[in-house]
Amino acid sequence: MGVDKVINADQLELRRKHQQKEHFGSEAKAMFIDGQFNLDNWNGGDGVIRQYFHENSNKSSGHEIDLKYNGIEYNVDFIVTHTYYNDSNYATIIIKGWQYYNDNEYYYLEDIAYFSWYKNRGKTDIAIYNGYRMSEQQYLFILNLIEQTGFKFDLEVFK
Repeated sequence: MGVDKVINADQLELRRKHQQKEHFGSEAKAMFIDGQFNLDNWNGGDGVIRQYFHENSNKSSGHEIDLKYNGIEYNVDFIVTHTYYNDSNYATIIIKGWQYYNDNEYYYLEDIAYFSWYKNRGKTDIAIYNGYRMSEQQYLFILNLIEQTGFKFDLEVFK
């Protein structure tokens, strides 16, 4: 199984705190507030998932991933579709497989995450997980799955 929790909330919080730069015309606003997707986000420093889609623009891919995350083992197919159309980005992630709590307790998983944003601007317009506004924990789960594909996020903080 993969490493337990490669990317965590503390790393995203550190990026949020250092995102606001002097002389920027607009205030940076976090992608997540109180653990829930913030519709009013803007250049908050925590929208790192777009690094992955920038590198994989207009691509579809699939990976089989083994990951131990928050004490749960996952064996899932990770299927990604990204389309840039008419100045907007549309990204869908399907997570399908099994989660194992122990030898006798396991569950089938089939989840869908969806992101949308306009051009390369600083706002993520939509972040949905199974039809509901995405939580930060769901977002972190996705980021950690992405890193298991071999992609490494740049989490460096610039002061």
